[in-house]
Amino acid sequence: MKTRTICLLLLIWTPCLAFAQAVTAVPLTPTTTEAPASPAATAQPAQPAAEKEAAAPESYDSLAQRKSQLIGEYRDAEQQQQSELAIEKLAELFAVEVKLLEMAEEQLGADNVDLANAYRATPQGDGSLLAFSLYELGDYKRSAEFYSQTLNIARRRTDLKLEVYNDLVWLNRRAQRLAEATPEEIERYNAALKTSKEVEALMGAKQYDRVVASGPEALATRREIAGITPRLASEYGSLAAALVKTGKNEEAEEAYDTTLEMYEQTLGKETVRYATILYNKAIFYRDLDRLADAEAALLETRRIENRLGVDVESQMMTLNEIAGLYRKTQEAEKFDGIVGEYRRLERNSHLGLVALQRHIPLDAYLVGSFDPAALVEDESLKFLPHELLASLSSGAFGVDPAAIQSAVGFLSVAPIEQALCWGVLLKPLVGEQLALKLPVETAGASLGDFNYQKTVSESGGVACHGTLADGTLFVGTEAALKQVLAMQRAKPEVAESSKLSRRLREMHGSGKALVAFDMSKVQLFAQAVFAEMPPVPPQLANLKSLPDHLDSASLVVSFKESPYVSLQMLPRADSSVDNLGAIAQQALEFGANQLLQTVTDGVQAAGSPIAQPVQAYLERVIRAKYQELTPRAEAGQLVIQMDNILDVEAALHVGLLIPAVQGAQMSAQGMSGMNNLKQIALAMHNYHDTYATLPGRRVRPDGKPTGLSWRVHVLPFLEQTELYEQFRLDEPWDSDHNKALIEKMPAVFASPGIELPAGKTIYLTLDGSGTLMQNDSATRFRDITDGLSNTIMAVEANPDQAVVWTKPDDLAYDPQQPLVGLGQSRPEGFYIMLADGAVRLQSADVDPKTVAAMASIAGGEVIELE
Repeated sequence: MKTRTICLLLLIWTPCLAFAQAVTAVPLTPTTTEAPASPAATAQPAQPAAEKEAAAPESYDSLAQRKSQLIGEYRDAEQQQQSELAIEKLAELFAVEVKLLEMAEEQLGADNVDLANAYRATPQGDGSLLAFSLYELGDYKRSAEFYSQTLNIARRRTDLKLEVYNDLVWLNRRAQRLAEATPEEIERYNAALKTSKEVEALMGAKQYDRVVASGPEALATRREIAGITPRLASEYGSLAAALVKTGKNEEAEEAYDTTLEMYEQTLGKETVRYATILYNKAIFYRDLDRLADAEAALLETRRIENRLGVDVESQMMTLNEIAGLYRKTQEAEKFDGIVGEYRRLERNSHLGLVALQRHIPLDAYLVGSFDPAALVEDESLKFLPHELLASLSSGAFGVDPAAIQSAVGFLSVAPIEQALCWGVLLKPLVGEQLALKLPVETAGASLGDFNYQKTVSESGGVACHGTLADGTLFVGTEAALKQVLAMQRAKPEVAESSKLSRRLREMHGSGKALVAFDMSKVQLFAQAVFAEMPPVPPQLANLKSLPDHLDSASLVVSFKESPYVSLQMLPRADSSVDNLGAIAQQALEFGANQLLQTVTDGVQAAGSPIAQPVQAYLERVIRAKYQELTPRAEAGQLVIQMDNILDVEAALHVGLLIPAVQGAQMSAQGMSGMNNLKQIALAMHNYHDTYATLPGRRVRPDGKPTGLSWRVHVLPFLEQTELYEQFRLDEPWDSDHNKALIEKMPAVFASPGIELPAGKTIYLTLDGSGTLMQNDSATRFRDITDGLSNTIMAVEANPDQAVVWTKPDDLAYDPQQPLVGLGQSRPEGFYIMLADGAVRLQSADVDPKTVAAMASIAGGEVIELE
């Protein structure tokens, strides 16, 4: 099935407290432009300034005071697990909020729409929570009443998304039908609802036979009695997947049709949820060889995705399936059209590089990469000599650069018997096949079951070329080929964790050429070579000590609208940026002086009457570029950068002003860590979807204290149910039984590229007042009034802050010193996981005030992220 990020955390299902929004904290004055602040920030609601007699200030004060009192009573009832009392307090709170809203709407009028919408959000959210709580309690009549009231408020919100509104409409209809149902129907419905919850657990455990045995009847009963909702549609979609797994194809197709029909009736076709089910149905048809049905479903999926502007990877997955169909049916014209559309998307992705990275040997010390097709097709690079390059490449090697999605070249540590070990990997665009044609005689050879061609030059050197299983073309030495084939047997995460591979992904971008170098792989060899260098000018003498100070380096050359070249060098642990800077500065100064002398000699030798002004101009350009190249320290690295490299002057000097040293990489860090955090964020959201709350640090979903970390309690949502069931939840993390499970820490809690003691993690939440996760209470998304996209859910802390992953400890947080424990996990910054599921690489020199603002869930701060 297609993997996509789908927002199923509906506003109306989000259990949130009313005090997380702030209706009463802002004076109800028509001229106010600020969004409502949290009641926690204002102990007493302000009295409206205008028209005191008309606004009835005594009534307003009493309502505001009553609201504050009810918030406390509701919180106490919830903490004491008195669910019925909590619902009654929430009902009283909702009634007070409705009255306050009426006062706000009357005073604000029709002019201040944004502020009016902000005031409506609180009773809408709490009304939805109240209605849903009553539904869960089985009080369907009262649930219907409050859904109706909530829907009336939602209709007045001009900023409410249509999909959220439609969800609320259909939940209201369900509640109305249940309110009118007979006692016998209610009994049947409740039994079916209980079965559906059991089926959901079975689905997570992949017990598909049991799912299809009891799931259909329960869903049919719920549909018969309460009607359809988007939630019910999603459950039918899960049933369809289970039916496919058990080979019940006819029933699976019917379940897919039912899901689509429900989504169309409730949310409409133009939604990600509808497109996702339609894609899954298309794959179902494809596997049954019903190609015409698969084509129709995929084309409709593509239309919806294109209109909605979903992520590039999802669109490319759909196009790839369509192309596969047309290749199978041999419809060349349609195939070419889809390939063209796919290629346009490829330029905006790094999927080609990701596909090649798994082939890069672990012994590689120098890697370079660029995307030929993107360079050829990029409109901003149309003045490059594409035709000449294509002619030369096709004529000499039989390979058209426009057919190559991504190219990677590498040098790796060679076996003793070979002087050089090199290879080139070429990933074709979808629909293309790369076949190398060399103007020399070749002979067939094999390594195991891999067949390839090799040539033997007069000097005895051997070059090989062959096509790997995924269509990648390899060219290089036999030793390099052996290393590449060995990577096929390695786990994908091994290749992904390579310093060079991760660094290339970080630097990747359309119109860029990348080089990364790992000095640690060739340290001794480099020291020997530099020691044997012939005499050099005194200004370059320090170059001989470069291997003693350089750990790694990276080089980026961008050809886009603002072309630049940037060299970044990371010092060894026993050296410093200053040492590298001294070497680079002397080399740059020597190069600039040599170039100035060359220009002077050349201009003077020309004897032109304009020699002096030309010399003055060229000297000015050289000095300006020299100043631009001044080395600077950034995040523990030495950076040398030149902009506008396609200028005539810059193109002339770029090879002379940069020292002749190998490009290499800065400290490794990559996408694997980001992907881990994204998986954890998705697990948090699924946990919230299931329990209507986020996990607490020391509290279980049922409110009971726990001695195990939240990381343990999200295991079922990380496909780790089997491990989760091994824990004794009523024992602390360091009990004899639970301690034995520490060594089974899932890979998702590890930080790739960062060495930590076994069983420890640095993926932590912030432990402090006002943050997302509390020790003795649980947070709902509705409590996060600062916005999910502005609030930190978890961070990648410094290695010295690592904790045992099962222990309910996290990063101690002080809002006065918000960066303590952060910023040292990676040279270029640290990862933060936001409450909306996004993951950002945050610079280590971020303003502490920004982090403090993002740490609070209801601080009301204005945050401007870069």
